[in-house]
Amino acid sequence: MEPEVDYCVNLQDEAEHGRGGRNLAGDNASAPLFTYVNEKKLRSIATYASFIKLLDNYEMTTGVEEEVTSEELEENNIFLHAILQTQVMKRAHEYLVSKGRSSPDVARFKKQLFDIWFKLYHRDASDGEDSCGFEHVFVGESKHGKKIMGLHNWVQFYLQEKLKCIDYRGYKDNDQYTPDVTDHVITLQFSWKGLVKPIGGSFFGVSPEFEVALYTIIFLSSNKSVINAIVEVQSFLLEIVVLAVDEELSAILNELWRLDVNRVKPGKDYIINLQGKADYVAQGSNSARDKANAPLFTYVNEDKLKNIATYASFIKLLDNYEMSTGVAEQVTSEEMEENNIFLNAILQTLVMKRAHEYLISKGQAPPDVSQFKKQLFDMWFKLYHRDRSGGEDSCGFEHVFVGETKYGSEIMGLHNWVQFYLQEKLKFIDYKGYKGRDKDMPDANDQVINLQFSWKGLVKPLGSSFIGVSPEFEMALFTIIFLKSNERVTKAIVKVDEYLMEIVVCRHGRAIGTSYPKLLSSNNRDL
Repeated sequence: MEPEVDYCVNLQDEAEHGRGGRNLAGDNASAPLFTYVNEKKLRSIATYASFIKLLDNYEMTTGVEEEVTSEELEENNIFLHAILQTQVMKRAHEYLVSKGRSSPDVARFKKQLFDIWFKLYHRDASDGEDSCGFEHVFVGESKHGKKIMGLHNWVQFYLQEKLKCIDYRGYKDNDQYTPDVTDHVITLQFSWKGLVKPIGGSFFGVSPEFEVALYTIIFLSSNKSVINAIVEVQSFLLEIVVLAVDEELSAILNELWRLDVNRVKPGKDYIINLQGKADYVAQGSNSARDKANAPLFTYVNEDKLKNIATYASFIKLLDNYEMSTGVAEQVTSEEMEENNIFLNAILQTLVMKRAHEYLISKGQAPPDVSQFKKQLFDMWFKLYHRDRSGGEDSCGFEHVFVGETKYGSEIMGLHNWVQFYLQEKLKFIDYKGYKGRDKDMPDANDQVINLQFSWKGLVKPLGSSFIGVSPEFEMALFTIIFLKSNERVTKAIVKVDEYLMEIVVCRHGRAIGTSYPKLLSSNNRDL
């Protein structure tokens, strides 16, 4: 579609900084974005007409299971058939065949497209398949009616704006470029049924087949969980982002999340004060501006923690290690017994029992519990050389949960909230502020946070941690991901409850080198 001919937009003013949710971002656009669209032309083109029929086939909110009727399945089929007749999709198919990414058979390619775009999956941790790629990208959805996710299509935007369900708030620019009404790619801010999308990106005027072809090619171009492709299309330099969520892994991790009865509740069992956004600090620097005058934790119910066997035995392990690498660890018989007590405690939990069942089903753990316990010990507690000098100076548990330093000059690990709280209480940790993009500010109820802090005078420019989850949940999650691959570094994109995360696990031989969650979005604030 040609701008200023087939459709006209009124960009008005640049949008203000805003947060996702039901907050009211300032409205810098008093009029709609679209002043004209040639709907008659759209509906006379088979791909647009069949695309539009799909837009009312989905539940808006996640957590509500999608019920797909035979009529809706046929509409999916008609749309796929229509785009496969276009020159755009024929050329995309040829390209994918040449790269060995698709079958030459058109029927099989159509099935591949269906599985990529229309096959339902669990986006929410609740029961039932509640989402698919097409819904998220082209239709849009919300997290429990609280945050907008997806909605990156201009036709859907126009139709929802026409129904007064969308209120355009202004364009978003950067220092190098301010958009123009003839642009075919625009970044903008809007609200949809009362929820604010602080920043969204969309093609304008392009056909459904072009977008499906483009995203499909990038999705199939790599096996990585997150693909960031910088491309130049006509006069537009774009970053195309495609996330490949590991659905099977997300499913088992959501099971573990639901089974984690020892997870403590934000606002009740603990309270955090996020304060300001931390500045950029280079790795290895020991100087950082403090954007948080107060501690991160304002309250933790320690009595509750110490009355739960897994927390109590976990806490006893935290003082068993030398802080600096290069200093050989001396493990006493008492410390060995503390390791044993902790492993026994977590193996009694529903979380670890389910993790064990899952690993057995994958052939990655022995059915015998004592052998599985030995496997856990070797992964997490068996000492190894992290530093090349001296004796065995580290293990997976120390690095991930306790933290250590490299020659006393750089923080490594320390990804556990209980250790963070206890070290902050002793005034060894100074919280500097949260880390996140301007469009993605965390809140005090989030249970995965990226942050910056100093520990005994050393700065961690960017750290990440679950907050409030039990030790057994973290042990189970990282163990499953460690055992799923023999790669030195395993990265998996997963959706656990409301959190879209990249879980990173690094090997040190047959043991854990490091493991941590990297929050990509809570409630998919920015996607």
